[in-house]
Amino acid sequence: MAVLKKSSVTTPVLPKEQVPVEALGGEVIVQALTLGDRLDLSVDGVRKLSNLMPVTLSKCVVDRDGEPIFSAQEWDVWGANNIDAVISLFDVVQRLSGVGESPKNEEAPS
Repeated sequence: MAVLKKSSVTTPVLPKEQVPVEALGGEVIVQALTLGDRLDLSVDGVRKLSNLMPVTLSKCVVDRDGEPIFSAQEWDVWGANNIDAVISLFDVVQRLSGVGESPKNEEAPS
């Protein structure tokens, strides 16, 4: 196998998608977690479920300019009245980041 040159390697880009959020009155961009963010969220200090969703959303839900929609504290407060929207956005982050529940095997047991 040959040694690569930097010019022959594709620049990495985080997966992202536009997601409508009725409770916010428009669409947001949801992007995958970076490796550093995934590792940070795995550390004991932030792993508490009470912080996991707000912190994750503060890093991954952005406006059209790439700026975070809310801070973790703002997601925590907003989510108190919009839990279904928070869960839906968190599910998108997990899917884009390749984390969360594994797809279920749909084959019948043999």
